Amino acid sequence: MKLFEIATPSLYLRSHNKHAPSTLVRPGQSPSPLTAKVEGCLEKGRPEGRLSRGNSIFLQGQPVGVAPYIYLVKPIGLLERGSTGWIKMLISNDVQDQPLIDMWVASYWAGADCPTVPGAWEYRAQQVQIIRLVGGTSMQRKTEKWDWLKAV
Repeated sequence: MKLFEIATPSLYLRSHNKHAPSTLVRPGQSPSPLTAKVEGCLEKGRPEGRLSRGNSIFLQGQPVGVAPYIYLVKPIGLLERGSTGWIKMLISNDVQDQPLIDMWVASYWAGADCPTVPGAWEYRAQQVQIIRLVGGTSMQRKTEKWDWLKAV
């Protein structure tokens, strides 16, 4: 595959904040929801030159999830991806086997697909530019209950 043939997928930001199109969003406005233990394992195993999870904006490849606002975004700067399957392994297994934990962490940072949860990716960006609002609870129509007795 040639460099110009590599396409960045459409990426989406879930947010609790309302943003206008063209707004630049920087880390700190999109916190990671993981526990300190898991984040500590991932940070300890982070290779030099990779984006720190604590200083990243987390994106997803589908406009899904529960959030007031879901935006289509354009990443600016470095963009990396990791399989959330490895994170799920770290969260759900109370394993004391350090070599196994180290393997899961290394696989996450290497961008390897997790065989137990294939195709589940999270994307990390240095910053993003808002393209447009595409979903979220703020777009759900609020309807009033129909009172059949008063309508008759």
